[in-house]
Amino acid sequence: GKNSNHGFLEIKRKVNSISLKDRIKANIDSIESLPDDHIPDEIKSLNRKLETQDLSNIYFKIADEIKRNNLHPVARVSYNRLAFENPDKSLRVTFDSNLEFLATVNPALEPICPSHKFYDNVMVMEIKYADKMPEWLLSLLKTNKISKQRFSKYCNAINYLYKDASKVMQQNIESIGRKNGLANYGNVKELIFN
Repeated sequence: GKNSNHGFLEIKRKVNSISLKDRIKANIDSIESLPDDHIPDEIKSLNRKLETQDLSNIYFKIADEIKRNNLHPVARVSYNRLAFENPDKSLRVTFDSNLEFLATVNPALEPICPSHKFYDNVMVMEIKYADKMPEWLLSLLKTNKISKQRFSKYCNAINYLYKDASKVMQQNIESIGRKNGLANYGNVKELIFN
């Protein structure tokens, strides 16, 4: 929730143009001090629904990346989510509203502003589907003149909170990506909402 200290640690990657995400719940206040020899009890408790081996794989992969690349949190993204999913889980539609970006305390970066809140009428709709989008949904999108647009909460947070630093951060991200063979997720760009 918006006032919770719990968030997610995740690694996104692309495999054959499909975005995959490994993520676990964590306390955002303790992200920088993740031990690399055991999983903290709080993280085990927050991720009870995950199989032990899955949690272990994801946790140690993330903890290793944080340590190896000397990563520090730079932004917190909060929002309210309304999610819809069909019974066989082949279609999921989410609506994110009340988007807010908050700068975190970071020794290497000074934000140009501490936070950015979107107007109340801004909502991000995300559609995930297996195989192909249903015809009824395609028709609905076309009738309402809704077109596909890329939107990265992280990239927008960096842009709004750090502006000039976003170019430097993008170079650092690309450098880390080249070093680790990670997929390029595009440039940090400003999105204008009408």
